[in-house]
Amino acid sequence: MKNLALMSILFWMCLGLVSAQGSKAQGSEPQSFDNPTQPIEVAAGQEFRIVLDANPTTGYQWQLSGPLDERIVTLVGSDYQIPRTDRVGAGGKHLWTFRAAGQGQTAIGLIYLRPWEKGIPPIKKMTFTVIVTR
Repeated sequence: MKNLALMSILFWMCLGLVSAQGSKAQGSEPQSFDNPTQPIEVAAGQEFRIVLDANPTTGYQWQLSGPLDERIVTLVGSDYQIPRTDRVGAGGKHLWTFRAAGQGQTAIGLIYLRPWEKGIPPIKKMTFTVIVTR
């Protein structure tokens, strides 16, 4: 009887692992882009990511340079990814995740600056063209 109970528990655990692996594949990572000279082409409803070099230890940070055309793209979130090194002060990546909301073409502008420095232009500017298809 103990063996039957143990086998039953193992069966359900294995079934749970297989099920979890299947759901991971369906919720795959958004496609990433880092080259502003190449248009980003995505389907409506799809998430995508813009990945930029960043180093917040310098005080600089990426910001949207203006409002988004939310009929075409919406901001899902942004996050800083720490570098995979032990070097103090090493830069990482700033990840901007967007969702393609509706068909059309728009631009996403990003600027790299120190937010407290008023009247000083950003040290980097990037504009990504986004084309959303059906």
